[in-house]
Amino acid sequence: MQSGINEATEATLPGTTMGTSEQRSERGFWALIVTQFQGAFSDNILRNLLLSMIVGMQMQKAERETFVSAVTFPFSIPFLILSMPGGWLADRFSNVR
Repeated sequence: MQSGINEATEATLPGTTMGTSEQRSERGFWALIVTQFQGAFSDNILRNLLLSMIVGMQMQKAERETFVSAVTFPFSIPFLILSMPGGWLADRFSNVR
C-alpha cells in the first residue's frame, strides 16, 4: 500500500474505471433491460405501423383480416423458433465466471 489506499476502496472511488464485480453486474443488468425494452418497442412500433397501413387500405373485411394475420405471424416466428435453442445455449455456456 504505497499511497495508503487499498485496492478495494480504490475501485469504488469516483473517476475510476474499475468497479467491483457487483457494480459491473448491476451495470450489465440495466444495459440488458434497456436493450430488451428497445427491441420490444421497435418491434411493436413496426407491427402497429404495418397494421395501421393495412387498416387504412380500402379492402373487404375478409381480405383485411387475412393481411393482419399475415403481418403479425412473422413477428411471432423468432420467439417460437429461437427461444428453446437460446435457453439451451444460455444454460450450456454460462457467462458467469
